[in-house]
Amino acid sequence: MLHEHDGASPAQDSVTREDRRRFPRMPLNHPVVCLADGERIVARVRSISGDGMLLETEHAFGRGAVFEVRIGPPLTGNRMFRAEVSVVRVDAVEASRSEPVVHGVAVRISRLLTPLE
Repeated sequence: MLHEHDGASPAQDSVTREDRRRFPRMPLNHPVVCLADGERIVARVRSISGDGMLLETEHAFGRGAVFEVRIGPPLTGNRMFRAEVSVVRVDAVEASRSEPVVHGVAVRISRLLTPLE
């Protein structure tokens, strides 16, 4: 279960977030690679929109972190989609001691590194 860090109730926060969204979100469950400070970090995209993504990862990204996300086939056909993203929100996750901690990381797409055709 994800919990927000900002102190707002989940209902208030989701309404506010929905009002701010410019693009609809598409649910997804696809592996991605994040390149941050020379490190390759495995993550999953849980949703994507025209200007952002929600990632799930064991890596603890901080708010404001900037890194590259790579999404590959079959989702992208035969091409690799690459984008520079910045972290806008990190959700805390309740986890048992026997399971790794997974973070929900909301990112905004800063710029595309792969030209769109």
